[in-house]
Amino acid sequence: DELSVSKWEPMIQRLAENGISPGSGKQLVVFTEYADTADWLVRAFNDVGFTAERYSGADDHTERAAIQARFLDGRFEVIVSTDAGNEGIDLQVANVLVNWDVPWSLVRLEQRMGRIHRIGQEHKVMLYNMVALGTREGDAHERLLDRLIEAANELGGQMFDSLNAIMERVEPGSAQGDYASLLRLFYDSSPAGGGGGGGGGGRGGPSLEEIRRARDEHFDELRALSNEVNVDVANAARHDDYLARVNPIIVERYLTRVANGKLLQCDKAPVGDDGFFYLSASPGGHGWELPATLSSDGTVLVSTRADARRKAIDDDDHGRAAEAVMLGPSDPALIVFANGLRERVEAEMWQGAVLADRTQLESYSLFVYECDIIEGSQAHDARQRQRKSTLSWMIRVSPSGEARCVSWDTLPNLVSDRSLDPVALSSADVQAAYLAAQEAAEAERSRRAERLDSWVEQLKKQLRRLPNALTDPIIDRDARLAQKRKIEATIAARIAEAEGAARVTCGEPRRIGWVQVAAVRDDEARAEEVDPDSEAVSMRLVMQRLQANGWTVRDVHTEGHGYDLHAERGAEQRCVEVKGRAGKASQGGVILTGGELAKASQLGDEYWLYVVENCIDGEGRLYGAWQNPAATFRESFIDVPVVRLAGSELRAALGKQGESV
Repeated sequence: DELSVSKWEPMIQRLAENGISPGSGKQLVVFTEYADTADWLVRAFNDVGFTAERYSGADDHTERAAIQARFLDGRFEVIVSTDAGNEGIDLQVANVLVNWDVPWSLVRLEQRMGRIHRIGQEHKVMLYNMVALGTREGDAHERLLDRLIEAANELGGQMFDSLNAIMERVEPGSAQGDYASLLRLFYDSSPAGGGGGGGGGGRGGPSLEEIRRARDEHFDELRALSNEVNVDVANAARHDDYLARVNPIIVERYLTRVANGKLLQCDKAPVGDDGFFYLSASPGGHGWELPATLSSDGTVLVSTRADARRKAIDDDDHGRAAEAVMLGPSDPALIVFANGLRERVEAEMWQGAVLADRTQLESYSLFVYECDIIEGSQAHDARQRQRKSTLSWMIRVSPSGEARCVSWDTLPNLVSDRSLDPVALSSADVQAAYLAAQEAAEAERSRRAERLDSWVEQLKKQLRRLPNALTDPIIDRDARLAQKRKIEATIAARIAEAEGAARVTCGEPRRIGWVQVAAVRDDEARAEEVDPDSEAVSMRLVMQRLQANGWTVRDVHTEGHGYDLHAERGAEQRCVEVKGRAGKASQGGVILTGGELAKASQLGDEYWLYVVENCIDGEGRLYGAWQNPAATFRESFIDVPVVRLAGSELRAALGKQGESV
């Protein structure tokens, strides 16, 4: 339309000033609030020679992920996004962003800018807001942007790191101020909320002096907090995040397991150095088809590693590497694949099976339960809408009937064994597992509720100070009381919204599947079995060595993590698997379980294998300590339930040890 056309030429001029033109190789992010405007812009950019695509909430997650990947790969120049791209995507390959139409909220402006102003951005970031002056809407936007410029001048280089926190504490500070209008100014999405200076006296937002005062308070608070940072807590949080992640190696092992179960054809693709696979499935051969969003003909090229994919594209393998579907841990395509596979095996999982575990001394039952955890209420307000997540637990029931949640890391220890006879499902085991799942779901609900309740209490404490603080400067008593009641009503509504958003409930646990697991110990495993005395001696020796060198060490060998000790020293951590031998390690070697193999592959350099020999004397001797044994013993670390590292392998790898302390 005419308004859109009036913005076009000024925008093209600004782009040219930044070296952005068709075929220049430089990329651009454009935001608009409306899907039809996004479609118009894509056509307009393509018509003048750019390559452009739309990123919209109208597309499913898989398609949006594919568009983002193509943009990051440099396969087109302009991405035109609706507010589906406001949060959660990284577009830092571009350093210029255009707001074709400007939202009425400074916070939403900040969110848009955050798509390119983030870690990994190597260039100065340029932001252009397209405003059609001479219109009522344009004049209101001009005032909004004036306040943004004032804030930018006050905050300098920390503009987009600090704007939201500072604006939350700005006070109107005059008789004409209206806190309800201020709330709407920064958080609402319509011009009626005060963007044009209406409501409570027409002031139209905080003054420069108020921004300065709020800025000083905010940075004073940050300095105080920085002096009291608990480094140990910060490192612990980083370590927990690292240990909890699912990395590409685990995805690849997952694909291998599915293929070994005859549910998928998975072949390494001759693309790039690593991380590319051809996947295929057919109703006749595998009992299912790949989801249509992944493949239209039953076969798809996937990449599990974003870095390998980028390198393959850069190395001129562009034709195939760029077409590969990203199947990394955080990619929507992996969820689509897993959900499709679940539909295929759901009936068999419910019916149950018998598997073997060569790492255990007694048989047991294993159940998988899932449960919905719901945060929020059923209110019509979008800020209170329900957020549902589905959690799952694996529950082990011993022969004595004791049920407890166990780590998913133990799954690689299980293997099919055709010599085992089917076993009927025990009703007592089902009841025990259900109660354990209920307990786990309630524990998760309580944890989330406690966190959200704490947030609501902090919010109440902060907001309830505002009525007096904001109205004290008003001299006229009647005006002061009227304004105070208005602010109190606004605050009460916000608190009610927060309480609704913080409500947490959980549904009934649902049984997804079960297996009976038989303890199967072959002759070799019995001969190589580590005796309890050697295990105790080796654990004690390794803990003492680590502690003597400043490590804080926890014994986690009963928690099913795939390692025995967790050691921390400042920002460093080691996940230590300890193997003890009564005699010489060079003669007997050691055995690792499938869970230990998987965890070693996942954690890489932060996983250590310590081998202690001569434990029979009650003291033991450290034979060797290997960092990242998955790399050191690469040929032996294959996806099997149990692997034996022969003494000759250990002896040959003595020269590859890491620093053991």
